[in-house]
This record gives sequence, C-alpha cells and structure tokens, in this order.
Amino acid sequence: MGDRSLARALGAERCTTDPIYSKLPLEVDSKIGHGTTMTVYLPLSQQEAQEAAEAAQTTTKSVGAKILIVDDEKSVRESTAMLLRGRGYKVVTAKDGVEAVEYYTKSWKYIDLVILDMNMPVMNGRDTFVAMREINPGVKAMLATGYSLDTHAQEILDEGALSHTQKPFHVDDLVPQIEQALLG
Repeated sequence: MGDRSLARALGAERCTTDPIYSKLPLEVDSKIGHGTTMTVYLPLSQQEAQEAAEAAQTTTKSVGAKILIVDDEKSVRESTAMLLRGRGYKVVTAKDGVEAVEYYTKSWKYIDLVILDMNMPVMNGRDTFVAMREINPGVKAMLATGYSLDTHAQEILDEGALSHTQKPFHVDDLVPQIEQALLG
C-alpha cells in the first residue's frame, strides 16, 4: 500500500483536505513496526472555542506577529506553537539552536520575536541568542526554561534578552509577556 493509499485508509487525507477538519491541529507519529498514532486536538465545546476566539481577538494587539519558537522538546515546541497560532500569531519552530540560527540567518527581517529554550543539546540558549544578536543586534528574545531564574538566565537577560518565562507555559500568562516584548 503506497503512502497516499495508506493516508486514505487512515482518514488522514480527509483530515487535511476537508474544510471542516483542516483547521484542527493534527499530530501524526508513525514508526515502521510500531504503528501510527494520530492525535487531533479538539475544542472542549463550541461555546468554549468561541469564547477563546473572542478573548484572543480582544487581548492580542500584535496579531500577525511572527514568532520563532526554539525548543528541543517536540511536545513543548508544537503545543506552544498551536496555542500561539490560536491567538493569531504566525509561528515557526526550530528543534535546536543550530536550526534556529540557520533559519534566522535567512529570515531575521521577518521574525518579530524569538522564544528561546535555555537548555538544549547541540547549541544552548545563550549561544543561540549571541549568534542571533550578531546577525541582528536588535533581536527580540524571551528566555524559556523549566527552572527558576538562575545566574545563566540572568547573564542572557543582562546581554539583552527581554524577559524570562518559566515552563510549562499557560497561554494566559504567556500572551501578555509576548505582547509586552513586541510592543515594549
């Protein structure tokens, strides 16, 4: 069975082409010999979805701002991206500092804010921030970490990062920090 036939058999084609389903966040994880897991994120109710959309329109002043999320944890990266897209932001992601710097080198003029994980393999948050600042001295970056503010995070703040936020994120806390970073 070819990839396209398999996608049809799993219903994936309908999920990505049918207008009703195409706006739902869909995550597919498939490994040969282990199977396929498809996760579709649904709103709890139509009323709650409408309330969330209305709240997003009234609280987000920088609708359309482009944010680069850099985090080595796929679940954090993708869930944060989904939440921010739901608030009207354009979001791109990078799995580590090297990938982020490569993307930023080509597209820095179109990135309004970087949300940067502190602790990543390959290239840590500080080295990533320093590399981005060499490309664009005016880079706007927020630090994200699962730990409280420590000396390493404080050093990056002293070097020009705008703020520090602690993971896990709650969208109602994160969006005001983003707005402050973008508009401040």
